[in-house]
Amino acid sequence: TMAQILFKMEKYAEAISTLKTLLTETPKSSLIYEVNLIIADSLFSQNNFLDSRLQYLKVLHRLSNEEILEDSYPELPPISRKKDELLSEAQLGVGNTYKRLEEYQKAIVEYQKVLDIYPMAGSADDACFYLADLYDREPLIRDFEKAVKIYKLLMERYPESIWFDRCKERKKYLEENYL
Repeated sequence: TMAQILFKMEKYAEAISTLKTLLTETPKSSLIYEVNLIIADSLFSQNNFLDSRLQYLKVLHRLSNEEILEDSYPELPPISRKKDELLSEAQLGVGNTYKRLEEYQKAIVEYQKVLDIYPMAGSADDACFYLADLYDREPLIRDFEKAVKIYKLLMERYPESIWFDRCKERKKYLEENYL
């Protein structure tokens, strides 16, 4: 869509405007949650972490109540992707906003939710890596043992992850130099 092109061109304000128009014109679209996630991602890319988090939370809230709403309002649009994929993406987004605002304990909680609730979702390996990376690199919460444990978890659970090689390197480095 035009909004996705604008997003890739880093024209986030225009992407948000286009998406909000789409939501207004087609409120029953099956892509409503996708659109809200792109809006959240656009806000995040503009360093507007609080509004971005609110948008991610809105998606989480609406999708979490989807079954109740479907029973009461059968005219609601169907979901375009698997519900868990959308929920995990939104949950990861919430964690990312906390991380960027240096609220690391809250970020840890959100990343752990992705791993506990949506372990097979596409964004689970991202959550796993971000969690390990926090323990590895952030001085305020540094815990090399936890980092190594989580790097190992990622390597076992997600062998096809884009993070696999980096985890392998960091795990080896930490074990050789700090543990």
